[in-house]
Amino acid sequence: MIGLGLGLFLLFAVSSCIAADPPKSPEEALLRANTEINRILESSANGTNAEIPVQPATGGGAEITFWYYAHPAVAAAVESIQPQFGSLPVRALYIGEWDVAVQKLLVSIVSGQVPDVALVKRDLVAPLYRAGRIRALDSILPESLLDDFRDEVFTDYAYEGRLCGLPADGYCSVLFYNRRFIGDTPPKTWVFFSAHLNAHRSVTGLENTRGYGAVPFVEALWSAGGDVINNGRGALDTPAAARALHFVLDATADVPRGEDSSFREFTEGKIAMTAASSQRFAQAAKGGFPVGIAPVPGETGPISRRSNDAVVVFARDGGADSAAIAALIEWLTGPSVYSEKAQQTGNVPIRKSITNSDAVQPGFLEAYASGRNTPLVSDWGTIEAEVNRAVAQAYAGVNVLVGPGSLIP
Repeated sequence: MIGLGLGLFLLFAVSSCIAADPPKSPEEALLRANTEINRILESSANGTNAEIPVQPATGGGAEITFWYYAHPAVAAAVESIQPQFGSLPVRALYIGEWDVAVQKLLVSIVSGQVPDVALVKRDLVAPLYRAGRIRALDSILPESLLDDFRDEVFTDYAYEGRLCGLPADGYCSVLFYNRRFIGDTPPKTWVFFSAHLNAHRSVTGLENTRGYGAVPFVEALWSAGGDVINNGRGALDTPAAARALHFVLDATADVPRGEDSSFREFTEGKIAMTAASSQRFAQAAKGGFPVGIAPVPGETGPISRRSNDAVVVFARDGGADSAAIAALIEWLTGPSVYSEKAQQTGNVPIRKSITNSDAVQPGFLEAYASGRNTPLVSDWGTIEAEVNRAVAQAYAGVNVLVGPGSLIP
């Protein structure tokens, strides 16, 4: 049995080294991905995860240790305020961009030198919890704080009946649109989306102009009533998955569009709409034109995908006591991180008591509420890599060259 640390290292290595494949039709690409996803799920089900016999600390250490990577809201709050709870200081350690931070985290997990609290990507939450490395938060946090969390928190982070993590922010995928081209009523469905693209062409008078940038496949799949996994099995061999992939291909004129390049074109006024993280709002506002925000258009209604950043509490001996950790969690989910400025730039509060609807730009709250998140399964990183691989194969299958960085829709 591969240990948790080595297994996670291999997961990231495999996810980042998928070789190019022969072009396939959308249906063929989805069937291949579905077969691989079932193989991954079966392999995971046959494995075992040894529980780590760590007793939650009750005596308390001299400080609370908190590790974080580059994050627009959390890093800004920690570095400007330096929180402290009573006589117990917080030793906050910045561990770099995620590609560096994940290596430091995994080495610390293997060696047992973990912090009390850390930011991690969502892909790690389930394997860490199954291995007994992180604690259930509903056993730590006071009832008053749990009751204050939005329903989406429990929807996204309930695992095996426990709350095993928290979202680190309220960012989500949104539709950015240029009001000069679109007006004040953005499309919410695929039918109206297509109508807007046709209208854009007639307004500009150019047949080869593009009205849209990046189109995310996973959101399209959800909106069509499909999913990547359903009842523990791959679910890409369905009509919903095929409809979603054909829509993505058609909407991008059979050319893969990355979020970064599409957003750059959007801010330059070259395209009318694109999907991107809500945290890009500050960049969009610099475009010199009126920007609108809405959920991503879906087959029958709006859909968005919530953030991949999470907060977890490690199980370790000699750490801070539960009360101190709960105080840090309350601070991380409070107005210092979800400030008025942060709310204006797309960070929707995850606590009901601090949501300031006057501060949130129109469209952000609607996008967050209409959103979903990826499943909390131990091998989601490799599973999503297979999904992205299928999308790339489908683009190649319509005789389009797939360039570097275009695998993720």
